[in-house]
Amino acid sequence: MKNFEKFLAKYKNTSQPIKIEKIIKDLWITINYVKSNKIDWMCVQIEWKWHILCKWNVCEARRRFTLAHELKHYLEKENAYAIQWQMRKKMEREANYFAWKLLVPWMALSNMWNEMKDIQKVAKIFKVSPQVVRLRLTDLWINF
Repeated sequence: MKNFEKFLAKYKNTSQPIKIEKIIKDLWITINYVKSNKIDWMCVQIEWKWHILCKWNVCEARRRFTLAHELKHYLEKENAYAIQWQMRKKMEREANYFAWKLLVPWMALSNMWNEMKDIQKVAKIFKVSPQVVRLRLTDLWINF
């Protein structure tokens, strides 16, 4: 997880909301929006190129969170289908945690929370769901 702390540190002072699509494209990962009931979200390597496959018809907050989540899988080069269920659950929790931290950096959240104390407004600024803001506040032991 220390490598991810270094990765996250690069973006902690970035203006909000984090430009998750740009981060992904800068890593030469292709984002493909698909209209399929069989594919939800997936990070996959096809030959030498990495792709994040995304449902096309989801709200912006969900799309941004899941892109950050799938980015964590890319950084770990994880193949979720080739591992045991218990390990997969742990990987998914870690990817969620990474996404919260990337999209809602603690210093920016702390400053914004001290000014507003409004979960809906903060969520709009970070372009995440109110649930992500609540989870991040809880993670940082900030009362709300």
